[in-house]
Amino acid sequence: MLMIVQVAPVDRHVNETLCSLNFAQRVRSVELGAVGKKMESAEMSALRERLAHYEVSSYNVQLLATYELIENRCVAACPTC
Repeated sequence: MLMIVQVAPVDRHVNETLCSLNFAQRVRSVELGAVGKKMESAEMSALRERLAHYEVSSYNVQLLATYELIENRCVAACPTC
């Protein structure tokens, strides 16, 4: 890995230069591990299933309410239907 750090040779920028060099040194000491597949815990999987169930249930309730509203409007518009 390559990191480029810009430093200034001017005395008034010595603090910024030191901060940049210290940061570069800290970055150099970081070791990245191999990329791995993130596994989902059983608890998280169960929570996702519950959420999906609630979303479907909520959708069904909304659908039923809409159906009843349409049915009521049809009955009001045409009492003989």
